[in-house]
Amino acid sequence: MRATLWISSTAAIVLIVACSEADRGAVGAVANSAAPTAPSAIATSLVPDVSGSWNWSGSGHLTVPATEVERLLGILPEGPITQVRCEATGTMELSQAGATFTGVTTRNASHCETGGGRVLHLPPATFPNTLPVAEGLITGRAVHFLLGAVAGLGCPHNGAIQDVVEGAATELRATGRCIIPGHPKSPVPRDPPPAGTSHDTSFVATRP
Repeated sequence: MRATLWISSTAAIVLIVACSEADRGAVGAVANSAAPTAPSAIATSLVPDVSGSWNWSGSGHLTVPATEVERLLGILPEGPITQVRCEATGTMELSQAGATFTGVTTRNASHCETGGGRVLHLPPATFPNTLPVAEGLITGRAVHFLLGAVAGLGCPHNGAIQDVVEGAATELRATGRCIIPGHPKSPVPRDPPPAGTSHDTSFVATRP
């Protein structure tokens, strides 16, 4: 399976990051039946099941101004902007209650390389191997969740359930945007990042 998650960002790499808020939705359903059915049962029956085990893959794209490269990446800058692309794979466990879900992702392998071809080795202390999934919401086939959430913050991902078999989701895809440590909403206490610093991710998960 494959996705873009930059670790953490996931999946892809995920920095300990925080992100801007994303739109949330609510799931509702109306059904006509000869026999009365409890509203909660109707809503639940129409929501795909995402609970359980998943495999994920992800990729991420980080742009870092020269003034921040050594501090954030531990290398010399490659021009005014250093480009870094990362790929990662791992597993995910989700728990679901109606149209909401939470869980945790675990990174099993990752590879990061600068635009100049330099391979980066990112320490787990800075880029954790395990990240929470928070504020998961299913609206029809659309999904929203925060990846790497810390103190209510995280990298918002929006996407869709690609396939459902007998009520259970079997594949989902999402993209996200993370703000690196130092942003006003970031829980990581660092100086604000300069303009032009960004981290974009994409994420794909499938059933094992």
